[in-house]
Amino acid sequence: MHLLTTTLLLLPLLTTAIPLTTTSTTDAQKAIWDTQLAQAEYGLAHALDTKNWTALSNYMTTDIYYDSSALGAGKGGVYTSLQAIIDGLKVAWKDKLVAHNVPNSLVDAVDRGKAHVYSYLIFSQWDPKALEDPEKTYRIYEQCDDQWVLEDGKWKLKHSIVTNLGPKVEVPYFGKAE
Repeated sequence: MHLLTTTLLLLPLLTTAIPLTTTSTTDAQKAIWDTQLAQAEYGLAHALDTKNWTALSNYMTTDIYYDSSALGAGKGGVYTSLQAIIDGLKVAWKDKLVAHNVPNSLVDAVDRGKAHVYSYLIFSQWDPKALEDPEKTYRIYEQCDDQWVLEDGKWKLKHSIVTNLGPKVEVPYFGKAE
């Protein structure tokens, strides 16, 4: 009886000292989606950088709309399918090295398998035979206004508008080797 009385007296203190978790299933699901979206972005960047054209279907819908025309002639374009992107990049990046550094993303809205994401990234392209040619070797600070969809349990890019955050492309400086 003494233990029951002590427990009843301490119960209000225990419930105030240890806050109960109030995260709803919706909040928990959104947190999971945020993580999955970040992983999908990194996976897409890796597939592009390694030129793993087959893997792109894991990260882009077949009917993707991708508009990077704001980057300028020879650096961007408008593509209306995954196959068009693959065909275009095979030609554009044939002998070049590329890197997508994706440090920041803002997940603006996620609901029922659709997500609006702003990605800020640095795209670099190097042509080993033309390191000082700004048409072939350059860096671009990009913002991507993206729509992602959940397809077959995977987040895939469906619509992307890419803009250059700088006034023009940046030419990397390669000093003379000593």
